[in-house]
Amino acid sequence: NAPARSIEQQNDTFILHTPKGDISAKWLINAAGCYADVISDMAGGEHFEIGWRQGNLLVLDKNVTAKSIMPIYPVPTPTTKGVVVMGTVHGNILIGSTAIMREKGDLSCYAADIEELMRVPQNSCRLLTALIYSQFAGGRAVITDTNDFFIGQSKLQHRLFQAAGIQSPGIASAPAIAEYMVECLRNAGVPLPQNPNFNPIRHAPEDFDIASIEHQDELIQGDPAWGRIVCRCETVPEAEIVAAIHRTPGATSVEGVKRRCRAWNGRCQSGFAKPRR
Repeated sequence: NAPARSIEQQNDTFILHTPKGDISAKWLINAAGCYADVISDMAGGEHFEIGWRQGNLLVLDKNVTAKSIMPIYPVPTPTTKGVVVMGTVHGNILIGSTAIMREKGDLSCYAADIEELMRVPQNSCRLLTALIYSQFAGGRAVITDTNDFFIGQSKLQHRLFQAAGIQSPGIASAPAIAEYMVECLRNAGVPLPQNPNFNPIRHAPEDFDIASIEHQDELIQGDPAWGRIVCRCETVPEAEIVAAIHRTPGATSVEGVKRRCRAWNGRCQSGFAKPRR
């Protein structure tokens, strides 16, 4: 919630001016997604343009089981892997996504895109598209005229490192990109001392929906809030929502809670749960 409005350079230091105050940094990694071109210009780096390759996708109700669905990929094109049918880790089926260059920031769902998505599974496998309960939209950061990632030290500003144009394979590529960026920083002479207190183990938060009956009873005995179900579709209790707010980093909005514990993300799309928040 503190966008960089401008970047000033003073004595080998970047000063980022934000609505919540200034931030100073000797080294800057530009991983600003679809706005990495703006940040690069502000910091004195390479000039490039990032386009918004917008895509719509559909999510099916859990009544259509995803456990037996292997990802189904069409033949890719030069610009996209095509529309994919796949199961999600939460047991839904996802159909997506389209790929059309649109205005940066466009998060609209378009009738033509939805119609295209609904045609695909009929050609790939038999799915009940009538059980589609929600549609979403997003954008991939595509560097115009290159269609490739831009990762490494800037040739114009040696204290700037670029991680730009990371398109849809970005999530799968993120661990490798991080390791490569560490190598780039080290080669540039950036001091990278080891943190002796770093704990590489992150314990998963409690997920009431998949817990055994016995463990659910234990949680409720310890805190009655575990027995107060707020989101019935995804079986998310009050205690899980409170935990999502207080974790680090914690949720500061309804959308933040939704992304952490799937509250309001089921078939009713918050129709029953949100009034109780």
